[in-house]
Amino acid sequence: MNYKYDFVLLEPSYWHISHSDYDLKCIADILSYLGYKVAVVVFTENHFHDNQQYDKIEIFPSKTFPDIEYVSKEKNKFLKCLKEIVLDFRRYRYFSVILRETSTLTGNLYIGMLTPNVLPVMLASQKGRYFLWGIRSYYLSNIGFELSRNPFYLIKSVVLKFLIKRNKKFYLFVSNHLICNEFKKILKEKTRIIERPERLIQEMPNQEYRKLSQNFTLLTIGAIRPIKNIEFALDVVKDMNLTYIVAGSYSNAYAEKIRGEIVGMNRKNIIAVNKYLSDEEYVDYLHKAHFVLLSDKEEPSVSSNGTFMDALLNCRPVIVPDREPFKFYIDRYGVGLKYVVDDKGSLKKAIEEARAVGIQHFADNIRKFQKNFHIESVANRLSEKFASLLDVYEDT
Repeated sequence: MNYKYDFVLLEPSYWHISHSDYDLKCIADILSYLGYKVAVVVFTENHFHDNQQYDKIEIFPSKTFPDIEYVSKEKNKFLKCLKEIVLDFRRYRYFSVILRETSTLTGNLYIGMLTPNVLPVMLASQKGRYFLWGIRSYYLSNIGFELSRNPFYLIKSVVLKFLIKRNKKFYLFVSNHLICNEFKKILKEKTRIIERPERLIQEMPNQEYRKLSQNFTLLTIGAIRPIKNIEFALDVVKDMNLTYIVAGSYSNAYAEKIRGEIVGMNRKNIIAVNKYLSDEEYVDYLHKAHFVLLSDKEEPSVSSNGTFMDALLNCRPVIVPDREPFKFYIDRYGVGLKYVVDDKGSLKKAIEEARAVGIQHFADNIRKFQKNFHIESVANRLSEKFASLLDVYEDT
């Protein structure tokens, strides 16, 4: 069957026009660069309004759009299970609309994150191949962790693993080789796993430092969540002669706790920037910092880190815990400094070393790292993979 588009992409995530859209755009850019005909499903009149690179397919099923807050605000585990089931039914109704509208347009549909979308798509399925973002492997592998979160997640994890292993219409995009290897072990195959970065650069960035703050400045930026472990970093830097900026949206109990700690310190050099940052503001804070500091807690499986990538693609070295995925990039490319996980003395030593060697010490290594994320380099690495997928496609 001849379709109008080689790929159609959508992100029906509760994040909506946010982090997940970066992933969608990255995949769309690679496919478009390789010459494939690409369209993006838009959910509001402003969705991707400033991007003229792709065709837009307007589908506004607002009455069925899944609302994750319906579940996330529920504290009772039993009620949360019931609401998860209701939410999946909402997703099913939503995908019924999406798949009906796109089934005659393409045989290859990117449908966003793995965990929330497989079951609804199975129920609403049309013919074709479905691509998902395999953001973390523990959703399918760590039964104990899923049980501790919610019994429904455990059941869902077992079902998802069975469906993805058995159903050859599902393919996974993963963000790095570490996550790729984890999914290979789970699925016992590699054909349906596509390793691609979450971030791309269209041209090599200018390594100028005109916006650098005069005082030595560390930056933690992005959504303020418990996984960021910011209190650990605060405890280390509070008595050091430097500026530490924690910038992002303080819109949850953890974030309010962190803001309270910063205010309580009454230190002019430790700054809480409490707002949702536009893309321009986000980059501006990166350019003012000498180093980006991450103190994230370890997760049950390897995950990607958008802030880590954003720092390096904006020519800022990083200070990170000595664990994956950070360890691999620091050891291989030398784009920053590591410290022993949860060791305050080790972090303080790393910060002092960063101040001593300076930002430009890492400039050449960061430039080499960035070349791996230039769109031409990424597209060349993936051209054979995508070509083989299209070659074997059958309308089944």
